[in-house]
Amino acid sequence: MAQSGVTIISGTIHTASDKVVKNVNIYVINSSQDFFTQVIAVDGSFSIEVPAGDTYEVYFSKEGSPLNGVSTFDLVLTSKHILNLAPYHSFYSILAMDTNGSQTVTVFDILITRQLVLGSLNSFPTSSWKFLEAMSDPTDFSTPPPVNTLSVTVTEGETKVLDIIAVKTGDVNDSAVGG
Repeated sequence: MAQSGVTIISGTIHTASDKVVKNVNIYVINSSQDFFTQVIAVDGSFSIEVPAGDTYEVYFSKEGSPLNGVSTFDLVLTSKHILNLAPYHSFYSILAMDTNGSQTVTVFDILITRQLVLGSLNSFPTSSWKFLEAMSDPTDFSTPPPVNTLSVTVTEGETKVLDIIAVKTGDVNDSAVGG
């Protein structure tokens, strides 16, 4: 239980297929910018004490090998999606396909992923991992959730539990290792 004047923001970080994602950096800052903390979710879970009665921006980041989980098979899946031969209907998969950060999936995403797989690029133009609050319906694109940052309002004594989905950039078939 939280102390007086303090509340807790906690949660777990995992992929859409429930693989734990470890060593995620989490940064928390309040609206007046007089509170800041950083923690690392070493085992995929986190618990952060914050002063109660404020709104916080919670930022997530994780770097690592850009090739983790990325293969030519992901290129095939993205191509089939673009050609409407086997379209993906999950926001998480679409987010993985968007390797250039344009918020659309185009042939440019295929070109960037191909360059990475072939070794002519060392990283994606976006972060290696993207984080968002789990969606109740990942096929509902009407209001896409914010990516890599979350706004959380907490009251005294409350424990705010977050369910965070980690999406590896370029990894359409969700085969990345989260450790």
